[in-house]
Amino acid sequence: MSSAPRSSSLPLPLFTVLSAQALGLALAAARGGTSIGSWLFVVPRWSEPASVAFERFGVAATAVGMLLACCAPRRWLRIAGASVAASWFAALAIAETALGGAPFASFSLPASAARIAAPLVPVLWSSRRAGPWLLRVAVALTFLTHGGEALGLNPRFVDLLLAADLRLFGLGLDQGGAELLLRGIGALDVAVAALVLSGRDWRPVLLWASAWGAITALSRTVQGGEAALHLTLIRAAHGGLPFLLMLHSMRTPLDLKKALRLQHGVPAVFLLVAALVGGMGCADNPPVLTGPEPVQLRVVWTEAPAHRAIVSWSTGEAGTSHRVLFDTQPRGGTLAAYASAAAASSGEYQAGGPFFHHAELTDLLPSTAYYFVAVTDDRATPERYFITAPADDRPFRLLSGGDSRSGITVRQDMNRRLAQLLADDPASSRSRTAATSSTTAPTGDSGAAGWKITSSPSPPRGARCRSSPSGGTTRATRSSSTGCSASRAA
Repeated sequence: MSSAPRSSSLPLPLFTVLSAQALGLALAAARGGTSIGSWLFVVPRWSEPASVAFERFGVAATAVGMLLACCAPRRWLRIAGASVAASWFAALAIAETALGGAPFASFSLPASAARIAAPLVPVLWSSRRAGPWLLRVAVALTFLTHGGEALGLNPRFVDLLLAADLRLFGLGLDQGGAELLLRGIGALDVAVAALVLSGRDWRPVLLWASAWGAITALSRTVQGGEAALHLTLIRAAHGGLPFLLMLHSMRTPLDLKKALRLQHGVPAVFLLVAALVGGMGCADNPPVLTGPEPVQLRVVWTEAPAHRAIVSWSTGEAGTSHRVLFDTQPRGGTLAAYASAAAASSGEYQAGGPFFHHAELTDLLPSTAYYFVAVTDDRATPERYFITAPADDRPFRLLSGGDSRSGITVRQDMNRRLAQLLADDPASSRSRTAATSSTTAPTGDSGAAGWKITSSPSPPRGARCRSSPSGGTTRATRSSSTGCSASRAA
């Protein structure tokens, strides 16, 4: 039995794809973790250190598996390495499905077909039948799934289109236009999937699939800047596998020189475009927090909103002491005057900061205004207040405003409008649905920073400021001089 080709016979784009995937996984594990670590922490309730340790072990094993798949001297080692790497990518997708909470989470496994198949390609590259069909099925399944999500108006895809227009094109694309464009993209993706699966390997179709796969991967960096680079790298197979399929179809003596020219040029172009688009994303991305000032203040309710609340805030530096001072009477920010204090626990959004801080306030009285300041070292926020939920079943009114998805200017106009509505009807509470499921607002997030624009005169004493505690995380803040603002993450 003849052995599979050694690494020298594998095409350069394949090494580029696998290297990008490995680097993307490493960045994901180092920055915010992966879906596997999150699942281990949430479902079987592993400790955070144990979840992180297993996650990093899996990432390292995947990188070693990819290396073995390409370079191991024995076929069984190549097969074992490829299987380990592919299994890890499959496990990531399964964990995303199990965690749920995101639109189309149940589509995660077929949507990851190209990522899962990429580590298997080195083992099957020499095969004239298995290799091409592995590539065809993976590419077709990926495009078909993403096409279905696009036709179903996946809100994450809508956001990618709006971000690309805002940061690159400036055409003024709105929600309706983005949804119409997304439906067209979805129909085209489904057509590409059908053509690829036909087995004809039309080069114009494969070139388009390769280019579009690379563009959609890069769109993550356009939207999120350098902090989202790992999302682009992990998706390198979306553009790389269609190109590899085209290379495989060109392995005749007549086309060999053309194939070699293409395979050496595309990785350089891909990396150049990634750097340029990443730079654009970073240039337009809001800056991360800097300095020791406590900012992005919010109050979070997870349970018992009549008796408990969590005050959270962010800082650019770690600091050494974090606490909340609170009282049932306004103290004007004079720290020594507050009757009660609660220490905060802290953590990092990503390695090296910025940082978040959570202080839990317990044994609160229902239907009571609590005035508070958040203090990091010797720096304090202005005094704010919130009112706890009533213990009885009394009626209340709620003003609700959603994320407009039409840019910061329009979003802040909505903030001002809500402030005016509360000023006109001070007995109402206010809620804003936020585009996050985390109780720690993203650092540098313009929505979190812009929400403080919402302001109004203080409502009369006894007015309530709360959101319904059921179904999600509620967060609210009220300024003793500027009224109440709240947000709830669904």
